[in-house]
Amino acid sequence: MKKLKTILFRLIMRYSLLLFFIFSSLSGFSQGFMTMYGLKGLPNNNELNPSLYDDSSKLYIGLPFLSGVSMKSSLDFAYSDLIHYNDSYSRGFNKSTGDSLIIDIPKFYNKLKNKNKLSLESTINLFSFAIRGRSKKEWLGFDNFRISFDIKERLLGQIGIDKGYFTLLHEGNVNYLGKNFDLGNMSMNMTHYREYGIGFTKDIMLFDKRFSAGVRTKFLFGKGNLNADKFNMQLLSDDLPSFLQYTALADANVSSPLIFTFDNEGLIDDVNSSNLEDTDSIIGYLRNTKNKGFALDLGATYEFSDKITFGASLIDFGTIRWKKGVYNLSANASYRFNGVDLTQSINEDDADYKSTDDVLDEMLDSLENSYKITNSENKYSTPIPTKMYFYGNYKLNYKLDFGLLSRFYFYENNSDFALTLSANAKPVKWFSFSASYSAINGNYNNLGIGMTIRGGPIQFYLLSDNIAAAMRPSRAQFINFRFGINLLFGRDWGTYVVKSPRK
Repeated sequence: MKKLKTILFRLIMRYSLLLFFIFSSLSGFSQGFMTMYGLKGLPNNNELNPSLYDDSSKLYIGLPFLSGVSMKSSLDFAYSDLIHYNDSYSRGFNKSTGDSLIIDIPKFYNKLKNKNKLSLESTINLFSFAIRGRSKKEWLGFDNFRISFDIKERLLGQIGIDKGYFTLLHEGNVNYLGKNFDLGNMSMNMTHYREYGIGFTKDIMLFDKRFSAGVRTKFLFGKGNLNADKFNMQLLSDDLPSFLQYTALADANVSSPLIFTFDNEGLIDDVNSSNLEDTDSIIGYLRNTKNKGFALDLGATYEFSDKITFGASLIDFGTIRWKKGVYNLSANASYRFNGVDLTQSINEDDADYKSTDDVLDEMLDSLENSYKITNSENKYSTPIPTKMYFYGNYKLNYKLDFGLLSRFYFYENNSDFALTLSANAKPVKWFSFSASYSAINGNYNNLGIGMTIRGGPIQFYLLSDNIAAAMRPSRAQFINFRFGINLLFGRDWGTYVVKSPRK
């Protein structure tokens, strides 16, 4: 199966996993931390709404790695739904014959949705800063403003698979003999790009109330993309005579440093990824600026009264145009499997002897030859995940407030929803704390915490939307945490004012 192994394995697995592991070694998973929005004195929450700014300092500097190390993973099922401990074994029964772990196919199958997905987001902050100042003349009632700049490396990934792919594993094919069974669709989307963002925030007067507006423009440079939205498979089986026949249709757009070669018929003959192991080639890959894109962040915060504040934002509204190393792949396969004849593998002295490896290779070569993969090299565009946030806050006093945050997430043909209730406190000027409860994409077991500690110009922060996952990760469908160190200069404790609000 030389060609099939090269095309399918290297194209989809090797390239995408290489991107994933290289990038994840620099950073963890990030973005979208619900608890971070209401955490007082944290400049990083500007990522969720560009109208937010930290008023406890005049200058913020984020250094590579130090300003944020984070992890985020989201599944439609938990690890324990498939594999869990054997209670009888743990109580001392059947230890001689039983297993400590049980593969529970029925439980796993019942937990699946019709469409299941794994979502990943990873970001590394290469450099960032923000400065807060005052103009000499008031503009529209207030002279406070904030200017920011940041450079980020980002990786986005999503794998989707229909429930039909697990149906035969759960039920077998007895009920489907002589019938054409549609397994559904499987997809994989991975994007790696660099982002340069410039932001501006301004306080103005609106109906005699404080109104903050923010905008951030983002210039994007795509590095690599795998966009395989369609892999549909149908199976037909019968026992008289015994056979299994499948048909498959697949489409994928690729922009990568992989080198494709084609035969005389225009079909893919080989995929070479050796250049990905060369240091100079990897540096060239990271320096690529041919795939350009643009995105926009918009945000607003309105202080309705001394007690009540509303906020809304649109984050990452944009696309990337892929031009370099582009391939548009289409696959059409049809294969009939009648079983494997191993009678020639019994006697090594037989003139017609074939090893079991040779027999399997012949079968797999036939499978390979069933795939007809064609290519074109047309430019294409992909969106980046877009998020919308809506926030309401009630200030009990200048040390404690309560927030309600909703998030809508859109990516390709997928969407999800999250809702968070938080309590946010700043009991002393050097410490702030947030506790939250979140319902995220149909998961309701998310208790979060966040805290900041500041000593001089150094601020340490730690937060998670689901602290229970850290203690029992096998039962978690959603896991994230984030921690980092910020540099804050020009001490101005801002919101820590007991007698009067900030001006």
